[in-house]
Amino acid sequence: MDNYEKAKKYAVSICKKFTNRGVTFIELYKLCLDEINKIIENHKNNPNFDITKDVKLEWFLRQAITRRIADNNYSKNDPKYSEEEKEYLEVIKKYIIKNYKIPTDEEIAGILKKEVDEIKTIKNNLYNK
Repeated sequence: MDNYEKAKKYAVSICKKFTNRGVTFIELYKLCLDEINKIIENHKNNPNFDITKDVKLEWFLRQAITRRIADNNYSKNDPKYSEEEKEYLEVIKKYIIKNYKIPTDEEIAGILKKEVDEIKTIKNNLYNK
């Protein structure tokens, strides 16, 4: 397992601790991936850099998540999700925890036993609230 994979696994463990605070698990996970990519970009010239041994990794991820939760709390109320949307979000969360990657629409459709178009509709409704 390379450093990036270890960092993604670590991001999942941190995201689990911040669920049910007004921001979906997938949003937190994407945010962590963005932060990890920024850290890697800043250290790309250092061949000896190991992101998993970087003490600041946890701090950066926690700070980014805390800022996102705070922004969400000030900008809007907790959205009301339909049962389909809750099921969709739960499937994504479980998939990420198991595989450390974001599932495609086709993978979600296979898990939920629905058509890909239905999944895209749920996804669009969810992210356009």
